[in-house]
Amino acid sequence: MRVNRYLTPVELDYEKDVLPLTPTGNPTERHLCLAYAQKARFVFEDVHELEKFWAEKLSVNPEDVELSDRIKLLNLIRTRTMKQDGAGYVIPDKGDFPTMADTNRFILQAGGIPTHTWLNGFSDGEQEIEKLLKVAMQSGVGGLNIIPDRNYMPGVKDKRLTNLYHVVELAQKLNLIIVVGTEMNSPGQKFVDDFNSQELSPLLEVFLKGAYIVYAHSVLQQRAGLGYTSNWAKRNFENLEDKNEFFQKFGSLLKPEKEDALAVLSDDVTAQQILNKVGS
Repeated sequence: MRVNRYLTPVELDYEKDVLPLTPTGNPTERHLCLAYAQKARFVFEDVHELEKFWAEKLSVNPEDVELSDRIKLLNLIRTRTMKQDGAGYVIPDKGDFPTMADTNRFILQAGGIPTHTWLNGFSDGEQEIEKLLKVAMQSGVGGLNIIPDRNYMPGVKDKRLTNLYHVVELAQKLNLIIVVGTEMNSPGQKFVDDFNSQELSPLLEVFLKGAYIVYAHSVLQQRAGLGYTSNWAKRNFENLEDKNEFFQKFGSLLKPEKEDALAVLSDDVTAQQILNKVGS
């Protein structure tokens, strides 16, 4: 392993040091970084030697190695060893990943909603986000995922916030479902976004609409096979605007205690009949 060679004498045994960190036996790069951090503490019992080791390997000053800040250290290890230009980074080649069209086809066949992702609007692709989304929609994308917390700084009106408002407005124009939340696989993220903040509160209504649609889709698909991308939905709605309106309304009316009753719905049920079932 190239990272083992780079971080020697801190070297991992995959089965002993990495696999126990995940209950499913499917480690990610984050598990690897955690394993290296733990192994380094075992190898270097002296704190100053440990700081010196990480400073050298991570190309930072010793005083910048904050061992007490676990999240910051793990992110630094990940950046220097796993990400682009890092010791373990492998440049992807053609065919290493499925195409967007193939991925979307798989998601649709599984009854899901293919969802595009938004970072911050600074990449070449996201600077042409309208073109990018329209291309994605041609192969089935129906939603846009946004992590709001990394798209603004409280009290600061900067380019990131401008880009956030722009992409939300664009997604609405294209009738894409907007899905928001925190990045739960990244330590240190907020458990729940501050939707009452000055920056996010103007978008709250739009974010709630997306949440209602996703909730409605999840329940109808699981209970009756009548989700957002189902054949039933294709037959019953002439356009995205009408479909979004129904799923939003259904999601806002539905109560968890009424979910099981939806299992009796047949494929010939109308949208209004479904609404009547939860509205009564």
